[in-house]
Amino acid sequence: MELSVLTADVQKLDARCELWALRAESTAWMDQWEQLLLSQVVVSQAQGNISRWKERALSLASVIPTHDALLQDTSGTLQSFSCRVAFLSALQSPSLKQRHWKDLLQGQLYDPEKEVKVSQLMSQQLDHTRITKVCRDAQVQSSMEQSFQKLRLAWSCRLFQLETFTLPGPDLQPDATVIITVNIVNVRGRGVGPPGPLTLRPAGLEVLSAEMESDVMSVSAMAASPHSATFRLQIQAWLRSVAALGKLGGNTDL
Repeated sequence: MELSVLTADVQKLDARCELWALRAESTAWMDQWEQLLLSQVVVSQAQGNISRWKERALSLASVIPTHDALLQDTSGTLQSFSCRVAFLSALQSPSLKQRHWKDLLQGQLYDPEKEVKVSQLMSQQLDHTRITKVCRDAQVQSSMEQSFQKLRLAWSCRLFQLETFTLPGPDLQPDATVIITVNIVNVRGRGVGPPGPLTLRPAGLEVLSAEMESDVMSVSAMAASPHSATFRLQIQAWLRSVAALGKLGGNTDL
């Protein structure tokens, strides 16, 4: 009986020593981690360490009473830190621009010339609901702009055949047709080819008309979205170019 009691006491003592070691290890690591810049943080590493420490604390609860003050405080600290680390992953998104940071921090820490430290973020009473909303909006804005730029690039690389009918001249037969090309980038300037009225060749327009109409509808929807505010002027310029191209083809609906 006395041996079993002694063994239990030794186990409790060992468990408490391990708990103190766990607390010292986790505290030292967290203090060091909070001095990093946000851009240097590897959130998955922090989450992995916290999970390991929480599992160790849980295993010690089989020896140390769950109501033990040190065990409760250590477990509570780890849980609190875990919750604060979770939202840092969203704050590392490349979609976040200066305007988003200004909205997130509301002037508390915002300085476009300096990077934010983890300790600064951890010390602030940041609204996690607002963080979630701003990060989600930033991702939508980024995805929308990428889609538009991809679409614009695709159309800017396309060449359309146009024809101009010229008056008889010394080098041209009556009603001769001169074929030139134009794309959506230079169609408004139309500084190419001989002078005269230009029209899209019907074959080129018929092939691309449906696709152009679909893309115009998509881009028009982007223009109406509040998420396109930062690149709306580019959208409007693109739509004007498409309209000019449509007029050359005699299709005023585009």
